[in-house]
Amino acid sequence: NNLDGRALELGGRMDYSAESAQLSDYRFTLRKSNLMGRYGDLTAEAFRTGSRKEQYVSFDRSFLTEDLVHLGGGKIGLVQDVLSAGDVTGSWQRLQAGGWYGHVFNLKAEWSLIPVLAVDRYTLLHEAKAIALPFSLKDRLTVAGTVNMIRREFIRTALVTRFGVSEYFPVGESVQITAGRQITDEFGRNYFAATGSFARFLNDAGFIGVTGSYAAFFRTSSAEDISLNGTLDYFSPLLKWGRVRFRQFASIRYRSLMEQRFLSSFPVDNVRMNARSTQEQVSQYTIYSLETIWHMPWFVYGFRFAFFNGFEAYDVRLANGRKLFPVFSTGVRLRNEYLVYSTLSLQVKWQPEKYGLSEMISLKFTSALPAVFNGLGIGKPTLPD
Repeated sequence: NNLDGRALELGGRMDYSAESAQLSDYRFTLRKSNLMGRYGDLTAEAFRTGSRKEQYVSFDRSFLTEDLVHLGGGKIGLVQDVLSAGDVTGSWQRLQAGGWYGHVFNLKAEWSLIPVLAVDRYTLLHEAKAIALPFSLKDRLTVAGTVNMIRREFIRTALVTRFGVSEYFPVGESVQITAGRQITDEFGRNYFAATGSFARFLNDAGFIGVTGSYAAFFRTSSAEDISLNGTLDYFSPLLKWGRVRFRQFASIRYRSLMEQRFLSSFPVDNVRMNARSTQEQVSQYTIYSLETIWHMPWFVYGFRFAFFNGFEAYDVRLANGRKLFPVFSTGVRLRNEYLVYSTLSLQVKWQPEKYGLSEMISLKFTSALPAVFNGLGIGKPTLPD
């Protein structure tokens, strides 16, 4: 029961390596929504991704409606990185602290102008003396400002990702321009990014959302660490098969890094394809995803059930060519009409052994379901780390 949006959400994910018979990556999240009725979220999270561990606490009041003119928040956390050079392994620990503020100006024709300013400071607490300090871990101050133009409304529907509650999806369009500066003890460099988003819902065709972005750093007259990102999200109208209702979801995620200078090659979400496991640099990848959610007609002691199954293909480009990684998933979502909790989701993902990488099993249990479409949102501007 979360009519006023004050839910306490708990989520967790653990990845299990069949080769080493131990846990590898994990993520645990605790979130309190609408803290003290101020429409802000208080979040505590601890996770490990590859060679990085992070624990943080944050408060964020993002753009919900044009009537909430003040946006902002803050974050403080510890980041630990473990890297290797030959036979030597070193550990670094950093303190990250920062905050942001934005203001909503309502214009004509339902457009809103939202400038946002953010400041972050990274301070090294522990350094591994045996290995040269990587640039990405050095002390730094980042300042970023964005100007957002957005026109957005929400459509209301049901039986998309969960039972028993109305679900709202943003439609409209937005343009975001970001400028910033990254300052270290050695030098500073400027940052520029541009992002555009578009989303529509057609009763007979379903929902479609598109987001694209360009970002680059400038230290001299030329650009470096250039990144291109694009997403395409779709879900179908509500379909029927006998008494079962279902929806089909599809998405494409693209990311590339060019003129690499200081940014490290990025890990690929949910798949063990990074420098930790392959010693190869990932410069570009595309993720193709398909998922079906089956809303069952059963009603057992107040419980309603939705099963889902999915397939993802990770098309990864490396220095020596391209590799394709398949990932299979299945799971169930439960909701009880008589108990006070949100929809609970249990998901299992399996990545088979391929290209010398061991089999990987990922188990995720959460009440904080991921958003179907992440575009048309306004939050804290950040610079790539």
